[in-house]
Amino acid sequence: MIIATITLSILLLVGIYIGWNLLRKVERLEDAADNYAGYIIEISNVIQQTGERLTELDKKGMFEADDEIGFFFTEIKNIQDILNSINVNEPTSQEEERS
Repeated sequence: MIIATITLSILLLVGIYIGWNLLRKVERLEDAADNYAGYIIEISNVIQQTGERLTELDKKGMFEADDEIGFFFTEIKNIQDILNSINVNEPTSQEEERS
């Protein structure tokens, strides 16, 4: 009976330590994920502002009319369209569930 009690006590302590250790690791990962999410949102905002600025610059179409500058401006607009297609400002279903 004493051996069973000692064995169960040791197993309980080991289980508590394992649970505590895993909880610490999960909390660190959640903090890192929050930091990365903030960073991604900041980058998305910069991409959005850049797109608005490009649209504002070319309201008259002067850049597209020039041969040399027009080529680069068109390529920049293509890159901006690709970046605009990656929209991370819209909450995903997982983020909506947490709120």
